[in-house]
Amino acid sequence: MQISERIKNRRKELGLSAEAVAERIGVSPATIYRYESADIMNMGIDKLIPLAEALHTTPIYLMLGEEVPLQQREPSGTVEISETEKQLNELFHGCTTDEQEKIIQYAKGLIEYRKLKEFLDGAEQEAQTPTDKASIS
Repeated sequence: MQISERIKNRRKELGLSAEAVAERIGVSPATIYRYESADIMNMGIDKLIPLAEALHTTPIYLMLGEEVPLQQREPSGTVEISETEKQLNELFHGCTTDEQEKIIQYAKGLIEYRKLKEFLDGAEQEAQTPTDKASIS
């Protein structure tokens, strides 16, 4: 399944119109239809991340078709935490519930952005690697 199909399928799963999605990410409904029909193949990251958010999914899912779970720590007795983690914990618990939700969404966005950038950088390097014609024969 291609990115265009995942966009369309996800939008329909959520019962959203192209107009609603377009409004959420600041493009025209025609642009959404062009994403879904693969008329626009090179979507910028500035549109991919908001599109994923509007479709309640991740950029990785839209690009690759698979969810990449965040690393989870299983409780195993005593867990050592760094000073940075302690500071983050104190700051987090000093926030309202709404602020905490925004922090969580922001952190998830940072992680997805990094993973997507790593993927794109890897694809770019792969595309620039010359093929050894001697090894083909």
